[in-house]
Amino acid sequence: MTVTPSGVLLRIPVIRGYPGEPFRERLTTYLEERNASPKGPGTLVVEGDMVWCVCEVAPGKDSRDNAALTASALVAQVERLGPKILNLR
Repeated sequence: MTVTPSGVLLRIPVIRGYPGEPFRERLTTYLEERNASPKGPGTLVVEGDMVWCVCEVAPGKDSRDNAALTASALVAQVERLGPKILNLR
């Protein structure tokens, strides 16, 4: 969890690839399609050899509570999508 000027940024690792080896096109295509759909919180982002599930919670008086709820939802999403992403890797 990182506090930013625009809110709280949550980042959960999904999968680490092999160092120096790009992810397969079928995985990146799936991530793009998944991000374009309105399913679940967060966005799946590839940074180097890691896929992250990232979500920003807007600031406010309940931002810590919202961040905790969103983090739980992100963890559930990663648990659900992790096996599919592993198979596409």
